[in-house]
Amino acid sequence: MQGSSARHVDRIWSSILPRLDAYAYDHYRRYPSRLECGWIDLLHQRLTAAEVDPESQLFFVDDERGQSLICLKVRSWDQEHFGFQLGSIEILFSEGSDETCRDCLSEVLSSCKEQDLGFVSARINGDQLDAIHALEEKGFRYFEDIIWPVADCRKETADISQLGVRLIADEDLESVAAIAQCSPYQRGHYHCDPKFPRDRADLLYARWVKTAHAQHKPILVIEDDGKAAGYFVLDLPENVSAALGYRYGGMRSLGLSAAARGKGLGRRLFRGAVAWFRDQGCDFIDSGYASKNHLSARLHQGASFNSVYEEITMHLWLR
Repeated sequence: MQGSSARHVDRIWSSILPRLDAYAYDHYRRYPSRLECGWIDLLHQRLTAAEVDPESQLFFVDDERGQSLICLKVRSWDQEHFGFQLGSIEILFSEGSDETCRDCLSEVLSSCKEQDLGFVSARINGDQLDAIHALEEKGFRYFEDIIWPVADCRKETADISQLGVRLIADEDLESVAAIAQCSPYQRGHYHCDPKFPRDRADLLYARWVKTAHAQHKPILVIEDDGKAAGYFVLDLPENVSAALGYRYGGMRSLGLSAAARGKGLGRRLFRGAVAWFRDQGCDFIDSGYASKNHLSARLHQGASFNSVYEEITMHLWLR
């Protein structure tokens, strides 16, 4: 764990724990849970994981003005893809004075410059205006707003095979990656930032698919005329299930070939994913879609997803 204000997780935890009951900005606070404080246990798990992750660094400022806890991740995967070092930060906890958050951000950015990072992104709760304004004052600019909804998949009645949806086969991988690279929706935060090369932003989605396949993540496909025409990368986050007491699934990345659009395949694939999670014994599913992706919003609304979290993505170029 690095950073001049970073402390051992046990000390951080004992310091912020008394304030967590009143803290409204955690990602999982409003997720359905059998355990009243399940989201707090999940936050503790995330901190513990960050402490032992060689690609994560924790920064913590704790004084009479307030507390601020930020995680910085510098992934080799990102550097391999873009050709330069990138960082991503998440404000895990921030309470009290605005200056406390600004001081913590200053330490994070100083570390980024010492590590010769060319770029850093930040993700923050859309309601946490003090932290958003602190990021703006440091030069961060808004690029994307992600809505995180949750649905009860136990109510789904469809049969996945009747929808024409199945798990990916090895021979599907290249065609699915090609669909991902040419996805009609290209308004994500990497595409919207003109400083990122367009071809590398396109290829990013294909690499995500291939990485998910290599990690044995479940990927569903739907066919059109005997060929894979769309895909859905899924997840079974065991840490979320353990902390919240319900079995959770996660919808992570959906793509449909341009030639297959307008045939109802996207709705069938979406419903097939819900049915697949039900068949795996899941109780709830979480997902994420950009607020400007109106087609995805309609799919989620039609499947009775309810929004529980809003996440702002901001960018800062360091050179």
